[in-house]
Amino acid sequence: MSAPRRFAVPDDCLTCTLREKGDFCHLPTSARHSLNSVGHLTLYPANATLFQEGEIPLGVYIICSGRVKLSLVTPEGKTVILRIASNREVLGMSAVAAGRTAPVTATTVDFCQISFIEQSRFLHLLATEPPVAVACAYELAWKVN
Repeated sequence: MSAPRRFAVPDDCLTCTLREKGDFCHLPTSARHSLNSVGHLTLYPANATLFQEGEIPLGVYIICSGRVKLSLVTPEGKTVILRIASNREVLGMSAVAAGRTAPVTATTVDFCQISFIEQSRFLHLLATEPPVAVACAYELAWKVN
């Protein structure tokens, strides 16, 4: 019989030990406080659907730890896995910012710790915190290349 897994789950983004350079975790202090105040840290089990292809996402999902499968369904009805997103990637941002439907389905592969920011709060954050808007622009540009 195996021992149960133990996870170090921070209370918020300000005390998180998972931070790395070049992501939302290293915004200036005021922007990080704003991001922390609107985000909801949630733990997801494996095989949980965050959002589905063709639906408008309820918000933005920042993967703190874990892996998320991004897939779509072909016209023939086959599911195609496009890639696996992992730590500190932001999901749903382009659809939320543009007010359009998600082009893919996002499903957790294993246990995930995710910070969720509701659509209206995320859009307000973009309008009021320039460092967050710049980080989003960088993230979107990085995804294109």
